[in-house]
Amino acid sequence: MGGRRKKWVVLTAVAVILAAAAVVLLDLLNNSGKPAPNSFAVQRDEYTNEILYCAVQGGLSEEEIENRVLDCYSFTPPEGWTLIQDAAQSANRLSRQYTDVYQNDQGQELTFTQEFATDHLEIKADREVWAGDVQVLYHQYTIAELQPPVTTSEIIWMQGDSLLQISCEQALEVDRMLEWMFLVDYSVLRQPEVSPLNLCRCSNPEEVENWSIDTGWYRTQGNPEIPQPAQFLGFAQPPEGYALNSEHATPWEMYWNYQGEDGAVLNLQCRLGPGLLFNFQQFSQQELLDPAAVTEVTVGGNPGFVHINSQVSEIGWIDGYRTLELSSTAPMTQQELVLLAEQLQPVETE
Repeated sequence: MGGRRKKWVVLTAVAVILAAAAVVLLDLLNNSGKPAPNSFAVQRDEYTNEILYCAVQGGLSEEEIENRVLDCYSFTPPEGWTLIQDAAQSANRLSRQYTDVYQNDQGQELTFTQEFATDHLEIKADREVWAGDVQVLYHQYTIAELQPPVTTSEIIWMQGDSLLQISCEQALEVDRMLEWMFLVDYSVLRQPEVSPLNLCRCSNPEEVENWSIDTGWYRTQGNPEIPQPAQFLGFAQPPEGYALNSEHATPWEMYWNYQGEDGAVLNLQCRLGPGLLFNFQQFSQQELLDPAAVTEVTVGGNPGFVHINSQVSEIGWIDGYRTLELSSTAPMTQQELVLLAEQLQPVETE
């Protein structure tokens, strides 16, 4: 009797295990044929099937982005492409986008861009394809105004909370570009390459004609480590003779606008990390060509630039991991600007 009972118990246990395994297998088989959830909402013309609208769905809200650090993935470019812009040299915990740029012998550019997948972000797309269970958008366009015209091909997809894009200044088929997706490494995240802030001025007169706000004429550069939490600098009280008119804050910048009793305007800006200096609408071309139009000063031992003309008096300087700029429509001397700048102190942020 004892032997039969043991045999019955063993057979019962085996049956239970087999039944459980069958349930798991059935579940896998049922789900394996189901497509992965779409990362992008795509609307098409019902007659031509042309994509009319495409946008991120199920992405992050602006509030969620403020509390996250963007992952920085690695990309190994195809043969023949050389890195000319490294995203790690400007990345920090506040970055909302990373851009790596590569160039070939013909001067064409290949770009790998990473940003937060913001919900409802609209995207241009000509085709929708699948790489395994990953939804991929393909787009190609030509800038005919350039001589010769330049055709750019790009693919866009999502990885976690990131929206990734590979863009190349070549007319490439979608299959070729899909191969490049597998050159992205998600396994090891890249870390920022930290470097101290320093002042920079562009002093090449030949570049005056080609100056743009993207490059800046006077600026700070570098990639300092930004602490958590970071501290902005501002006035504890409005300067004498001024009243606060407005203020604006983002995770990486604070801006104050003051109105003087005589109608003068005083602006203060504090940015975390590097930034452009001065409003070049108030620079004459003669000033841009004249290095003496902007002089070097120190603010509390920190390096800075001063620019004064009949329209504006302004000073820009570095303080640790911060870029600061103070401008006034009231006439001020260099010494007065420095003394005013040295009044700043850490301010509380919400």
